[in-house]
Amino acid sequence: MVVCRLVSHPDDVNTLKIRVAAKAAGVDLKLDAPNGNSPIIPEMYIGDRVIRYVNAILRCVGRIFDGGDMYGNSFIESSQVDAWLDWTEMEFGSPEPPHVEAALEKLEKHLESRTFLVGQRYTIADASLSCSLYHLQKSGKVAQALSQATQRWLGTCTAHEAFKSYASAVASPQGGRQVAAPTIGSSVAAVVASDADLSACYSSAVGGRIRIKKILAAGETLIGRTVSVCGWGRTMR
Repeated sequence: MVVCRLVSHPDDVNTLKIRVAAKAAGVDLKLDAPNGNSPIIPEMYIGDRVIRYVNAILRCVGRIFDGGDMYGNSFIESSQVDAWLDWTEMEFGSPEPPHVEAALEKLEKHLESRTFLVGQRYTIADASLSCSLYHLQKSGKVAQALSQATQRWLGTCTAHEAFKSYASAVASPQGGRQVAAPTIGSSVAAVVASDADLSACYSSAVGGRIRIKKILAAGETLIGRTVSVCGWGRTMR
């Protein structure tokens, strides 16, 4: 197993991005806080090798295992992931992003016909941008209510197990207005909390069965969930 060591402030949004991406990619990541309270560039150590800066670390995490899809499933998708990482840093990387509304409009248009930023699966681009928006919402720099497609996408990302593992760690930036943190996963309608919410009572022998209409109602909140179904065929008697 690859074991990496990250040196970064635990409550920094860049630390959140790296930890979420590493968790989603199956990378064992140990976090060490730097000495003192001065700002520090995130550093990830793999043995005696070091990678610095958040996007470089995210790219390393995304491709650390052969056959993974956190960095896209093709050369083109990987290039698109790179573009979204750079765009996220450019538009939302500062404590006071200057063009939030324009950036959110572009994001909404892109997501209108997509579940994720690139391809059909969650990538490091989704991890980076969703953590940035969550952080800015928490500090009051971005409105809690977003446009429909963006709200749906952000809800899908924040419902991811990797995000839920670390979301409470990030703090608002110094001088930022602290507001209630967005409820994780609340951006998606009809959040399903457990398998019991999907099951309908059937019989003591068979147990609960899942109705298709409940799966359709839950929609993208089920991304990343395992749903077991069974059926039978009608025969002539």
